[in-house]
Amino acid sequence: DVCSSDLSRPLNTLLMKSGKNKPTQRRRRGWVLSEDNTNTDFLEWLLDNWIITSGEHAGENYSFFINPYMLPIVLDNHNIKVYQKPSQVGISELNIAEMFYFGETKAGNALYAFPTDTHITQFVTARVIPVIRQNRKLFNKVTGALNVHLIQYNKKSFYFRGAKSRKQMISVDVSHLFLDELDEYPDQAVTTLEKRLGAAENPIIRKFSTPTFDDIGINRQYKYNDETMFGSDERVYMVKCEHCGHWNRMDGYAFFTNVVRIGNNVIFVCEKCKREFNRFKSPLDVNLKPTGVAEWVAAHPSKQLPHGYLLPKFASRITNILQIYRNISDPETEEEGFKSDLGIPFTPKGARITDEVIAAAVKSYNMQRVSGVNTFMGVDVRPDRLQVTVAQSLGRALRLIYAGENTWAEMPSLIRRYNVRTCVIDGNPERTNAKKLALDFKGKVYVAYYVDSPQLYEIKTNITKRGERFRYMIAINRNDGMANILNGIMATPSIFEFPADINREPKFAKDLKRVIRTLKKQNNQTVYGFVEIGDTDFFHSLLYLYIASKLRAGGMRFYHKNITR
Repeated sequence: DVCSSDLSRPLNTLLMKSGKNKPTQRRRRGWVLSEDNTNTDFLEWLLDNWIITSGEHAGENYSFFINPYMLPIVLDNHNIKVYQKPSQVGISELNIAEMFYFGETKAGNALYAFPTDTHITQFVTARVIPVIRQNRKLFNKVTGALNVHLIQYNKKSFYFRGAKSRKQMISVDVSHLFLDELDEYPDQAVTTLEKRLGAAENPIIRKFSTPTFDDIGINRQYKYNDETMFGSDERVYMVKCEHCGHWNRMDGYAFFTNVVRIGNNVIFVCEKCKREFNRFKSPLDVNLKPTGVAEWVAAHPSKQLPHGYLLPKFASRITNILQIYRNISDPETEEEGFKSDLGIPFTPKGARITDEVIAAAVKSYNMQRVSGVNTFMGVDVRPDRLQVTVAQSLGRALRLIYAGENTWAEMPSLIRRYNVRTCVIDGNPERTNAKKLALDFKGKVYVAYYVDSPQLYEIKTNITKRGERFRYMIAINRNDGMANILNGIMATPSIFEFPADINREPKFAKDLKRVIRTLKKQNNQTVYGFVEIGDTDFFHSLLYLYIASKLRAGGMRFYHKNITR
């Protein structure tokens, strides 16, 4: 056992490798806990009942040998816990076990969600049903259905749902909610799922995911925002160096301060004294009291905030530091290395519009109610609302004079009020109203569709009104159009000027910041694409406005790509 030598034997046995199908030896009585750690019942249930379902240790009894830092997490009985995690750290395993424990000890049903129904089918088939079939204690408590969408256990119901299937989500009411791989959920899915807890007196929520980008998904749930008071208490795992006494972080951010290359070896050292130290010390002693050599530390201690854990890959015995070093050092695997190996968000420099970028484009004027000169308009369409932007041309730049939400009924008066010369409006999902607007404003309004086109845009279709034929449909290359807007806003100077009171439309800046450019390999070439996290309506409205500004009166056949790199 390579645990810290100052630990007494009973706890060492608790942290030992478990033999296959052999009960783990441990001390069951005399545990004295601190005020925050009160969940010894779950700890004992876990060690008595749970068999690992995946990996090299599948079929073995649960233990803390590989990940000693999990022990305080098991003892933490807070109602809301958030886990920002790298891959393969065992947090899904722990949450499955906790769901079954709640099924035996608490009232109410549980809902376990994954991004899609396909994910759920694969997950339950591989990870949940096997643990029931392998363990007679659990199998004997199955009181009804046992399938990929419903397990009836101890007269409670465990529902398994894909977050993209709203009809399935809203069909159940539960008391315990588990949200796995939250970053892959569609917009508003978390809010929809949390409403399933409406009838629960004491709801329990667990959110866990590998992160994608900063301030998005699980990272937004974990990071505390002092202005909105949203987020968690931000716990990080620290281990004390036995050589110099310095406390070192064990999470992914430690890679940049503690991982060093010496010759052909890559090692983890103390940030201060640069010597290797024991990273696998237990945070708790035989009485489950703090050992003083490893602990979880909250950046924002509070009894009201959710407990947030940034899971520490470097405190796990199975972490391959050399492979992580290779992944982070290779541009082709860097992004996935940040997310899956380190468990921290990755946003390439220049890949996203920031508050600073928007502030640089803001000028000393305010939005206008009317315009006495010709303007251009872009309209992005949602089933229940339109996001409208209007701009005047100032040579190279487009001065934004209006940004707001409107209805179809308001569009004709808006076009006249702002003296719109050319308008490009989204053709989906409301084609009928968009086409009618194009007929009513012949030669001014174009209905746009995203296509895989060799040009940035191309006017393609003729329609007839009173025997006259005119072009009204415009095909836009989505990737290249988004690149023009992203790069154009970040350029110096920006292709847009924004009014000083742009925050009157609070959704505007949020939408712009939710578009992120990514790079990927395709046909042995590195190509760029875009990820949209949440609503991006005003970003697309600006794209349509930009295309509108390129059209001559009466339209033109096509416009070649002209992307600012």
